[in-house]
Order: sequence, then structure tokens, then C-alpha cells
Amino acid sequence: MGNDHQPLVFISYRRIDSAPAARLLSGDLRAIFGLGSVFIDTNDIRIGTDWPARIGERLQAASVLLAVLGPIWLRVADEAGRRRLDKPDDWVRNEISYAIDNELEIIPFLITGAEFPDKKDLPKRIAKLADHMYIKVNYETWDNDLNLLIMELEKLGFQRTGSAAPVRLPRPKVNPNVLTESEIENALRRLPEWQIASTFIAGKEPNK
Repeated sequence: MGNDHQPLVFISYRRIDSAPAARLLSGDLRAIFGLGSVFIDTNDIRIGTDWPARIGERLQAASVLLAVLGPIWLRVADEAGRRRLDKPDDWVRNEISYAIDNELEIIPFLITGAEFPDKKDLPKRIAKLADHMYIKVNYETWDNDLNLLIMELEKLGFQRTGSAAPVRLPRPKVNPNVLTESEIENALRRLPEWQIASTFIAGKEPNK
């Protein structure tokens, strides 16, 4: 169970752009800071809940907004070809806009393949997003890159309730004896499956 006084991270993301990364991020942060430390819509809005009201409630409770930016975040368009960020009713735009207006800590979180947008490429309403320092992570080095975010959140008052990464036990040193081909074949012939395997090797299909 998390700390009742733990601050709240609100994860803002575009599903078509970065849903897997956002969920992975949510799970990792919850493992470190506790279940109540993170809000992400897919996990925290139950069926039958007033979805817009819940989003607004969690935004108001948040102290940090993590804006997850993937490779196509800036240019995702609707069915008519209009960029979603340019639409006044776009959820991602409005989440970032709220964070700017209410002076929440904003941390852009760039995942593999994403480029940080220039201010001129953003709608005026959220252009200040480009003024924030971002964290860039790659899937191949996720654990190490995530440490930068963890340390930043700790500076903002988040307290660990778990470990920052899975414990990786050292591999035992094993020096196996090298078997000859005849020793391997003799060992295989003692296995019940050897006859079945032999029929495949001979190009025959076993009865079933």
C-alpha cells in the first residue's frame, strides 16, 4: 500500500502513439512509489465511471504531469486529416494545457524514435511544453534511462515503497564438460522420445 501523502503523477499519452510505453511506465513507477502514486486512464477508470469527470479529478489532484511523447505524437490526425493537437477538444492538448495553467511540474518523456517538438510546431495553447527539460528513454536501456525520472520524482517529494529495478542475481559460474558426438548420441538413444525423433530425421511422420 502506498503512502497516503504521496504526490500523484498523471500520465498523459496518445494511445495510437505510445500506449505500451505509457503502461510500462505506469507499472514501473507504481512498483517503486506505490499504487496510489500514479494515474493512467486505462488502469484507473472503471466501467461505468464518468470518464471526463475522473480525468478532471485526477488532474486536479496531480502534482506532476508526465507527457509521454512517441514517434508520431506531434502529427497524429483525426479522420478528416486535422491534427488532433490543433483541436480545442483534444484530451492530450487539454491535459497539458491544464498542467501549464495550474503550474504543475511537467516532464516530457520521450520514448524510442520520438523527437522533442519545437515551440513553433506546437499549438500556442501548449507551446510552453517546449520550455521544459525532457527525459529520453530507449526500450533497450529502459531501466537505466528510467533512473533519471525516478531521481527527478524523488526531488519532487515522491518516496520509494519498492525497489527501482528487479533484483538481478549473479549467474553461477559453470564449467560443463564437453561431450563427444558418440557420447551425445548414446545419451539421446536412452530417451523415450528418441524413436519419434528418429522418424522425423528419416523423413517419416509418426503415427498419432
